[in-house]
Amino acid sequence: MLLIEDVQSFWGFLSASVDYAVAGFRLWYAPGEVDVELCGQTLRLPGAIPGLGATPRDWWHAVACAKILRRAEAVQSLLAYDHAKFKRIPGQRDGYQLSLAAALRDFWLDSPDFDAHATDTHEQSAPGVATISGPRLAKLDLSKLDVVRAIRAADEAAFNQAALDALKAFKAFWGTGKNKSHPDSYHDWLGTALAIDGESRGLTYAVESDYTPRWLIDGPPAGLLEHFKTLYEVTGES
Repeated sequence: MLLIEDVQSFWGFLSASVDYAVAGFRLWYAPGEVDVELCGQTLRLPGAIPGLGATPRDWWHAVACAKILRRAEAVQSLLAYDHAKFKRIPGQRDGYQLSLAAALRDFWLDSPDFDAHATDTHEQSAPGVATISGPRLAKLDLSKLDVVRAIRAADEAAFNQAALDALKAFKAFWGTGKNKSHPDSYHDWLGTALAIDGESRGLTYAVESDYTPRWLIDGPPAGLLEHFKTLYEVTGES
């Protein structure tokens, strides 16, 4: 399902959202001023205490969207974020989200620490330990680790089965009740990014789902993001 009927506009909004995510994670708790790029313009902004958009879940969604857009510079910036800052963010969240974010970064950086952080994620998501997210959201989050393990093992059958199971968990959480109308219910950003990761390592993603549609996996048309930059430059000069 696509909320924005004009696909070109969709890619433009998604790229702008990644700009703001990258800028936000660079600004959170930064001492002094930081240069950030927003929609083709470089701005110098003061560091800030995070409000919305600064949780581990926000971080891995931002990385996922940057990967979907094939914006390597944004991925690199987000992967360099100091995860210790997550512990300073106001509000409560389950500890497993911190270890899952660490495990995902280990995977994306080919770090040998993946297994340790994955094990820690499972331990911290156990019933009675993870009491904030609830069992359905915890199951959805944990399902992504099986997809990652299959990619690392280069096991195509396991990759597709794990992806299918993860999509079922996604639907179980986002496809019912009030969650069904939430903006995050329309596409599985992390699931799509992992499909891209699998295919980049020679696996075939054979699961058909509106949550991870082929057009989203394939990414924006060649040259479109550069076209947006040109539009921003023209707008800035007028």
